[in-house]
Amino acid sequence: SWIQFGLGLDDEPIESLGSGPNGELLAGARESGAYYFNFITGEWLSIGNLPIFTVASITAGKFGEIYVGAPGEGIYAIFDTDFDGLPDQAHQIANFLTNAVIQGLVVAPNGDMWAATYGYGILYSNDGGLCWTRMNRNLENLWTFSIARRTDGTLFIGIWADSKGGVWRSTDGGRNWEFLALPDRQIVSIAIDPNNEDIIYVGANVSGTGSIYRSLDGGDTWVIINSFTEPVWSITIDPSDSNRIVVGTLGVGVWESLNFGFDWDQIGSPLNGLDNPYVFDLHFAPGFSPFAGQLFAGTDAGVYRFDDFTNTWGLFGLNSEDYQIRTLEFVGSMIFAGTWNSGIIEYNPITNEWEDLGLADIPVVAFAVHEFSQTLIIGTSGQGLYLMPNLSISTDVEDEIVGSEMPSTFELHQNYPNPFNPQTTIPFDVRETSYVRIAVYDILGRRIATLVDGTMQAGQHLITWQAGDRPSGTYLIRMETDRQVFTKPVVLLK
Repeated sequence: SWIQFGLGLDDEPIESLGSGPNGELLAGARESGAYYFNFITGEWLSIGNLPIFTVASITAGKFGEIYVGAPGEGIYAIFDTDFDGLPDQAHQIANFLTNAVIQGLVVAPNGDMWAATYGYGILYSNDGGLCWTRMNRNLENLWTFSIARRTDGTLFIGIWADSKGGVWRSTDGGRNWEFLALPDRQIVSIAIDPNNEDIIYVGANVSGTGSIYRSLDGGDTWVIINSFTEPVWSITIDPSDSNRIVVGTLGVGVWESLNFGFDWDQIGSPLNGLDNPYVFDLHFAPGFSPFAGQLFAGTDAGVYRFDDFTNTWGLFGLNSEDYQIRTLEFVGSMIFAGTWNSGIIEYNPITNEWEDLGLADIPVVAFAVHEFSQTLIIGTSGQGLYLMPNLSISTDVEDEIVGSEMPSTFELHQNYPNPFNPQTTIPFDVRETSYVRIAVYDILGRRIATLVDGTMQAGQHLITWQAGDRPSGTYLIRMETDRQVFTKPVVLLK
């Protein structure tokens, strides 16, 4: 006869059982990870910090570490990092992304990242892109093609499929997904209005034609606002004007609406300088770029820039036409492009040339910036993910020494203007050359930006925070030195 053994796993489907080096009992569950049996209390207790749900196999090593295997997730080792006898920190030791097609990447202010993949569904990383795990609960199709994230953490994905495709949403960091709309459409692009994040656009294709759908209520309901004779591949919204929506197509160039999608005009074709009408990516250069506010297009034959005064396009940078551009990324003052035929390239403003940065002929189709580790995460079509570390990225700030007089103290001064929108200047004094860290925190204590992190010369300094992607509210500027800590409240008012 059989009797129930232990408490706490009554309703869990158990996939695996194992034992530790000292006879501990281990269990792997289909939905909630790994457990160990506490002989004192008679309970099954959760172990590890696993970013996976299903543990199909489990065993232990001779040093007390626990190894778990998950379907499609690779192998993780769980270590006892605080030596209390309970393994508590998991690291992936065998990856599964060697041949993955990475279609899109997004990164949260705390560094968490999500990737839309063609075949593996949604992947998640909380360690700067070193290890990834699947996050596909409730998804009916794993051919994800596009991904976007609101500042409140809500994720939206688009699936490329003739059925069970459409738009999906997660409100818990990708742990669970819900279907929203358009199951018979191939969703290849998603854009969230930076001025009102309840407004979301998707490019939906079927049978070689494309349409634009819009939601005004955060994804609950959708309506079609325009159709095109060719597939829609990219969408962007002017960060200074929600009425201006720009769409890139594969074959009929660039289209624009200046009245919130009611009327559309073709603004990019061979007739006005956009010689290649296959537009894979569109970007308005951000405020910290030397080209702030200008519209760029990545096409199958080069990078183009739009002239708002003459309403014409021109190739941007020498040798641009030699590259089949799939994605553009503005990183501080740098501009990167992922190509289909030559890996990754970077624009050199001194020579006005695009320069090869490596990856040979690997197709590069997605980027994300992991600001804390100063790393560029590169998604490829068929060869997984690559990391480009130590970029010295500065996407939010601009530092300047403003005074020759040496201050007598360390000091963080009040920002100006205050309230501000979207940029503010923060003065601070450094008495002697030393380590300084200045970061921005929200009212919940979460760090959302690091403005300074390193050795600073003695003197009076100014740092500029570009907060265009943040919602209105009160934030805290925190300055740390080897000796003191300073904090100032600032108010972003949009």
